[in-house]
Amino acid sequence: MRRVDTTVYITKTGKKYHADGCSSLKKSKISITLKDAVAKGYEPCSKCNPGSLDASSSTNTVTASVNTSVASNSTASTATESAEVEALKTYKGNTKEFNAYYYYENNADLQTAIGANGDALLKHYNEYGKKEGRIAIAAATTTTGSAKSSNKSGYGFDTYNIPEQQNTTETYVLNTNTLKVHHPTCNDVKKIKPENYSTSSESTQTLTSKGYSLCGHCFK
Repeated sequence: MRRVDTTVYITKTGKKYHADGCSSLKKSKISITLKDAVAKGYEPCSKCNPGSLDASSSTNTVTASVNTSVASNSTASTATESAEVEALKTYKGNTKEFNAYYYYENNADLQTAIGANGDALLKHYNEYGKKEGRIAIAAATTTTGSAKSSNKSGYGFDTYNIPEQQNTTETYVLNTNTLKVHHPTCNDVKKIKPENYSTSSESTQTLTSKGYSLCGHCFK
């Protein structure tokens, strides 16, 4: 048995591969690796006996190829799943008492049983989640750290101070309670209640057609 990178020789017209010095190489002599020769359908010469492909080397090559393919598919699958989870933040069925993203994140068993499916998560919440007391919105924020709670407003504004809400890759931040559209950097964004917080990359024309209005502070 020989390694896949062993050099053998073929001719312009023959269907055999040969060892160096074979009498069949008098008219033409083209070097090629044993692996490529076998892959192209060439067979070993019976005169010079150049050897055959090392089975273990061949198996290792195939195994490496399969492992690379599996890793690539796994990465693609993870990226797709992350995008689906992120999309739950702007799920059409989000309300004051239910947010698909937080319902998914706060209930590990549903991540496996249902996945990032907004409609299925909402159905589960209505049929079972309410009765079971499952968390369907962002957890209440305390006064520790940068997040501070107060009760200045009952309209989802000036109630929280969460700078992290300004960190989003989406184009706009939405207040689903006041129906205001903000730029992520707007100072009002960190004051939105977590349950009223959503994001979108839709155009302002599309958002206004859905009943939203532009923030008077960041859209001057």
